Amino acid sequence: MSTPRTLLNVPPQALLLLATGIVAQMGAALVQQGVAIISLRIRSNMHLDLSQMGLLSSATLAGVFVGMLFAGRLVDSRGPRWLLTRGVAAMAVFVVLAGLITSYVPLLCVLFAIGVASAAVPLASSRSIFEGFRNSARGLVMSLRQTGVPIGGILAALLLPLALARLSLPLVWVGLALVLVLTSTIFFFHLPRHWQLHRGGGQSLKGLLPAIWPTLLSWMLVSGQYTVIAYIIPDLRANLGWTTALGGVGLAVAQVGGITGRLMAGTLTDLVGGRRAPVLIALAFIAALASLAVGLMPRGSGLILVFVVLFLLGLGTIGWSSTTNLWAAECVPLARSGQAMSWPSAASFLGSALYPPLFGHVIDLTHRFGDAWFALALWLALAGLIVAWLVATKRDLPHFAKTPAPLPG
Repeated sequence: MSTPRTLLNVPPQALLLLATGIVAQMGAALVQQGVAIISLRIRSNMHLDLSQMGLLSSATLAGVFVGMLFAGRLVDSRGPRWLLTRGVAAMAVFVVLAGLITSYVPLLCVLFAIGVASAAVPLASSRSIFEGFRNSARGLVMSLRQTGVPIGGILAALLLPLALARLSLPLVWVGLALVLVLTSTIFFFHLPRHWQLHRGGGQSLKGLLPAIWPTLLSWMLVSGQYTVIAYIIPDLRANLGWTTALGGVGLAVAQVGGITGRLMAGTLTDLVGGRRAPVLIALAFIAALASLAVGLMPRGSGLILVFVVLFLLGLGTIGWSSTTNLWAAECVPLARSGQAMSWPSAASFLGSALYPPLFGHVIDLTHRFGDAWFALALWLALAGLIVAWLVATKRDLPHFAKTPAPLPG
């Protein structure tokens, strides 16, 4: 009889690994998502339009895309400790450097470098936690790990507007670097030195092909995530007359929705036998309907109503990512799981680099936030239909469902 998939029989060391992995992910996310909030100050200082402001976040996200292409292979072959130390050291240096630059193009280059280095943190934590909880409720565990992303986003939304109002921009960047180093160091010292990684596993592309579907879905579904992070505060200011601080609270509410969505998705996918795709259908359509609601929201809308819509927006647009990453890892052999997880992660960051400038360009052309939200709603609904087709054709089966279980003994 197989071991039940539960957290009750997990060793304390593994739970500590999970907890510190969440902390490390939070620190990296605080920097990545903080760029979108800091860009409001940079826009004012450098007199940028919305499209140029969107490119600031996109530069970082494009860097993460490039970094993911290498980090997945490195974490499988060198291990998470090796990858984490080098990535975090480089990232901290570039974060401090970002505070010293006053020209637009050089700043874009440094933000890109921050993104490349930051790929080390999510891949190091994902790979180690994925293997450390192989006999546990992986959907819930990986969702818990991913809550570090919206938690970092909540901290960025609540703290950075206050920090920017009281501190110089270089000091804010230095503070982010210190948080990054501290949170990653805590995780590093709880990574086992002799982690039994399944290294190698061949380098053929064929073994990774099943990860194409979750990769495609990640690229489509991420259209909402960083668009919300980059534009919900300007939207609330322009259309509802909110202050930046109140808009930050609204973004924090959306991030709480994202945490709820990730935990809900992880739990539900465990309950349906490890099939991750069916839950993505619901999340995609929740995201589409919430995007439509934001686009239709009139001036003078009640605070509670707006917060409910923002919560659902975050639940759908942020709550999906741990599910696609886990789906990719489970549809390939364990030895390739790091590379498999890097595919949807890279695709999501590529999409994150593309969608915010497109969203901002639509606003610049039409002078209406609503039109951009309507286009986003249609795209998310299309993603939901594609997931529904994958489920109907049974293309979402995990690798352990296709491979016979080993005989006892």
